[in-house]
Amino acid sequence: MGRLFDLIQAHIDAQPYEVSYAQVAEKVGVSRQTLLNWRTPTKLIRVDHLQGIARVTGVPYQRVLDALLEDIGYLHPGVQVGDEPASTRKASRRTRSGQRTAEQQRRADLDEVGEESQDPDDGVDPG
Repeated sequence: MGRLFDLIQAHIDAQPYEVSYAQVAEKVGVSRQTLLNWRTPTKLIRVDHLQGIARVTGVPYQRVLDALLEDIGYLHPGVQVGDEPASTRKASRRTRSGQRTAEQQRRADLDEVGEESQDPDDGVDPG
């Protein structure tokens, strides 16, 4: 089983009464067979279904999404969403000649655009 289904199974196992896959599926808004297919997902699942899993199991949505992304190979085990990939960290350094990298220049350009839009004398009549 994958991590996504582990979350569902943990919810079922934690209940003080017997809960069937059909009952969980109904609460999530899918068929029992669809729920069982998530044991080994091979593609992305609709957002409303992921939200349903989060709602029914009480697991934060981000954790549900991370589990699915790991199961289908879009996220490597142990990597948290928002972690900066190594290639991005390397690109943010200056080159040997001391010049800005393309990413640093892009950010500087964006900062300049932001400063221009905040200029009180930008010629726009506020009234």
